[in-house]
Amino acid sequence: MDKNTAPCLNVFIHPLVTLSISDQWTRARMNGGTQRIIGLIAGKRDGHRIEITNSAELMFTTNAMELDDSNSNDIDEGFYVSRVELLKEMYPLDNVLGWYFTHTANCVDENDKRLNRQFAQLMQIMPIIFKFDAETLSTTGQLNQAVYESYLDAEDDTNFQYRPLPIQFETEASELIGLEHMASFSAAADYQHTTSAKQLMSLVASMKVFLQRLKVSEAFVRASIAGEVPWDEAILGQILKLRQRLKALELNGSSARSSDLITSAKQVVNVAGLAVLQDEVYNIASFLPNISVVESGNLRHVLPPRGPQLLPFFDGQG
Repeated sequence: MDKNTAPCLNVFIHPLVTLSISDQWTRARMNGGTQRIIGLIAGKRDGHRIEITNSAELMFTTNAMELDDSNSNDIDEGFYVSRVELLKEMYPLDNVLGWYFTHTANCVDENDKRLNRQFAQLMQIMPIIFKFDAETLSTTGQLNQAVYESYLDAEDDTNFQYRPLPIQFETEASELIGLEHMASFSAAADYQHTTSAKQLMSLVASMKVFLQRLKVSEAFVRASIAGEVPWDEAILGQILKLRQRLKALELNGSSARSSDLITSAKQVVNVAGLAVLQDEVYNIASFLPNISVVESGNLRHVLPPRGPQLLPFFDGQG
């Protein structure tokens, strides 16, 4: 790894990317998996600024994690192409920047270098590598991650060199729904007045209005075809333009594409739910050391250690 050259790139990672990777690793471990989680990262690159906003897990062949012949094709290219196409439809302004993997090592090993050469051939770019240590995070609570820039050696254009890049977190308002539940707590368990909840309710209302307008547009098209209403080229043209902008819903009868879209939507919901559940666990755990349990006959009283304050779920009637 070339450490003599100072990095000229600055990497900004959105927290939901790390949450998504951590969720993928957790689900894999719960299902008995032992392999690392590997996928692609996407976002925007503007000069020396790299912003990682999205990630997608990838599939591999049987020998994906084995140190075998460097010419073997470990990456499932068909699945990779389908994930990139779906990503471009959902986020047309984002570009593939590189790939990520979960690992406890503090550097890029030979297996990672071999995979990076395959990703470079698929992506046709010098990939950015994001290493996320999910295992240390689950055991110690410490966030250990690193980003590496890969580039060709000036003396040997077949050899990749790697150097670490500085990392910063960057959060948008739309990401606050998961992060605010993890960072703050309402004693009354009332999340309806948080900033993120207000933003979410506004989005829900907007989506309901948009869905209603889509239904009206569909009814107008059906009525026009049936001759129930006069044929209006201007209105039908506007509906056609709207339909062309909704490429994410254009499944072309492919059950695989439909399944991928549903899976991606479920992953987003799971990450948000995981954030809320983790916040509740943390808050319950914070109460436990301060609670005295007293046995009296067959009755169990749960009393706070000081003052008349009671837990939200305790009504004080014993």
